[in-house]
Amino acid sequence: MSPVPLDPAGDPAVEDADPPAPTEGRSRRSSQGDTQRRRRGGRQGGRQDRTAPATDPEGQSADAADETGHETAQDGESGSARGDRSRRGDSDEESGARRKKVPREGIPVQHPLIEERCVVCHARDDEGKMTRISYMRKTPEAWEISIKRMVRLYFVSLSPEEAKEVVRYLAEEHGLSRQEARAAMYESERRVHWSEEDRDKDLRETCAECHTLGRVLSERRDQQEWKLLKATHLALYPLVDFQSFQGRSSRGGGGRGTTSGATSGNAGGGRGTPPSETAGTSGRGRSQDRADRVLATLTSEQGLFSDEWRDWNQEKREVPLEGRWIVLGHEVGRGPIRGTLDLQRVASGEYQSKWTWLRANGRTVVRQGTGLFYAGHSWRGRSTSTAPGELESLKEVLLLDESWTRMEGRLFTGEYNELGIEVELLRASETPTILGVLGGEMAVPSIGNRIEVIGSGFPEKIVAGDFHLGAGITVLGAERHDESRVNLLVSVDSGVPLGRRAIDFRIHQGPRAITLYDTIDGIRIRPNPGFSRVGGKMRPKQLERFEAVAFTRGPDGVPYNEDDVELMTVPVKWSLEEFPIRPGDDDLQFVGELDSETGVFTPAIDGPNPERRFSANNIGDVYVVATCTMTVPERLEVKKVPDDEEQSGDDGEDATGEVAGAEESTDQESADAANKPIAAADSPPKMIEREFRARGHLLVTVPIYVQWDQNKWNQR
Repeated sequence: MSPVPLDPAGDPAVEDADPPAPTEGRSRRSSQGDTQRRRRGGRQGGRQDRTAPATDPEGQSADAADETGHETAQDGESGSARGDRSRRGDSDEESGARRKKVPREGIPVQHPLIEERCVVCHARDDEGKMTRISYMRKTPEAWEISIKRMVRLYFVSLSPEEAKEVVRYLAEEHGLSRQEARAAMYESERRVHWSEEDRDKDLRETCAECHTLGRVLSERRDQQEWKLLKATHLALYPLVDFQSFQGRSSRGGGGRGTTSGATSGNAGGGRGTPPSETAGTSGRGRSQDRADRVLATLTSEQGLFSDEWRDWNQEKREVPLEGRWIVLGHEVGRGPIRGTLDLQRVASGEYQSKWTWLRANGRTVVRQGTGLFYAGHSWRGRSTSTAPGELESLKEVLLLDESWTRMEGRLFTGEYNELGIEVELLRASETPTILGVLGGEMAVPSIGNRIEVIGSGFPEKIVAGDFHLGAGITVLGAERHDESRVNLLVSVDSGVPLGRRAIDFRIHQGPRAITLYDTIDGIRIRPNPGFSRVGGKMRPKQLERFEAVAFTRGPDGVPYNEDDVELMTVPVKWSLEEFPIRPGDDDLQFVGELDSETGVFTPAIDGPNPERRFSANNIGDVYVVATCTMTVPERLEVKKVPDDEEQSGDDGEDATGEVAGAEESTDQESADAANKPIAAADSPPKMIEREFRARGHLLVTVPIYVQWDQNKWNQR
């Protein structure tokens, strides 16, 4: 049989084809079909006039056609003719829709290795766009995860050098913009402690059960790719549909059997139900799955393209990093560091690095390494050191700011990346710039305070008057070490308002790095809660480090609340206490040991312990306790002069005999007190010795037995 000719739109050519000659059998079947259609029309149309014309091919009665204003057989057209015309009209509209369909916008792939190894599964069109790859953007870490998955699941053949080349190209050409990368930094920095409580509830309940939301923020996709991501999850992890994706209790959709009045416009109706059917059904439809609502939000907020990325892509150039950078950082449990980073360019986006920093105990540390610079803002490097007591190898994740003069990020190591150093970097230049201050916490009043200013471009001739810290704070002397470090001798007058102050150098404004306080109200432990994993048999141990920081009351005058001001880290003695959860709790005996001097917790070995009840693992909850004794100023409260109408009774008692001030203050009184600045007493304070104690929570849990990152392609 010859094929049916097609019109230019791709539909069967119904106008030019001659109809076949009728036969007796065909006529008989046609007559039977007309009879059946009339019967169906009668059932659908209810009671009809016997003299009414036959129904049209769509089953609509003539009465219904008259009521709705449609043409009937009285217009001189047969039902079959109208059906043919209707079908031709529908096909023409569909053909027009196909012709008007907007092409899918993507990013062309122009790398020979990717074209060679990936084209088997990822088809490439005439514009160079490859399926899946051209419709997403990711951080270097996210692309690395994707490449490793291709190797594990689909046996893609890549050497370590080839894999690094592919990751670098994709992170450059299909990477994130600076602001997008900043939102996902805590994922790239492999932080152990973070908070996602401010994120959308649907997003947390759908995604955060298995991984951080930083993994989600590390990607940008178009609508079709976000849907395919859900399909990939369902294929690889089928139980996730029941565990996370089908939630219907949050906003955006009702429960089972109800519909949502606030569904997202880009989302489907759940399980293949069109949005129109879902919105128009009452009691019989179902709302969107929670995953569908999340995908609609991600499509809107994390689409494939953004204005910032388009601007960078048009103005792309190599950002120069070569030269010296001033470093200021902090390592939990070991205190501050300051020093320099020297970068030497060896190729486009590739550098050799040399870190030289000074620790709080005066020890100098030198580290050598290499690094890559991605997408004009993201540094990924690795450095090593052979100095005793130092971490041998550190990974480096830094983000360059918009001005190309500052970077910030984290240096880290450990099996779980739990040991790290927070760093800020300032590009060295001849323009005087203050990066930060060490020892900027000063009591009011006080004399002989020594603070160290870290920055760049400090000239050789410096006098005390070049620095300005605000009214009531006098710089008595200035000593320059080099162009990046200056020591100041400072005094603080009585009666100066407490709080933060900025430090400026000549005409150059500096950060608000000075803190004025009247006394120390307590100490706190950080991190709190702590987190550790047993190990040593099947998997390495995850350590935890603690430090204690002093604090003073905030503007409301009440300690131990959210507006308290943290001051400096203080030396303490460390110990553990039982965290009682059940009767006879014995976690303290088995979870591990805490160094009383350094605050480093080392968990016990993993696996069942026959000495524990039921041979349980060495996991559990304990308290971390810090104690110390310090000599601090005695707080001399500023007396509040009461109003005349409030003065009644003798010896602090009012007319009713109750102690004045015993009743709770009203909300208005609390607000008034919060709006008044806290000031220290005018007279010099008396120094007293006080004992301080703080307690935090430590959770010790099981190892992560599945090592996902087995291919160490990120080794520089």
